[in-house]
Amino acid sequence: MKEYSGGCHCGDIKFKFYTNEPVEIWKCNCSICKILDYEHLFIKHDDFKIIKGSELITDYSFGTEQAKHFFAKSVE
Repeated sequence: MKEYSGGCHCGDIKFKFYTNEPVEIWKCNCSICKILDYEHLFIKHDDFKIIKGSELITDYSFGTEQAKHFFAKSVE
């Protein structure tokens, strides 16, 4: 398995994941991502591990509220 690492836009959350399969990346059309041209990575939960900042994560649902999306809490 190959290991990948990354982090949140704010830099306070770091993660890693492992996969043998190709990863899927989507363009998001929300107001922030569209302006900044961010792309989103989708992987299996079992292959994903937060290595820094797990206490800063909160969930958010929009639109139909069917899906939960996780973001870093605003820290000021």
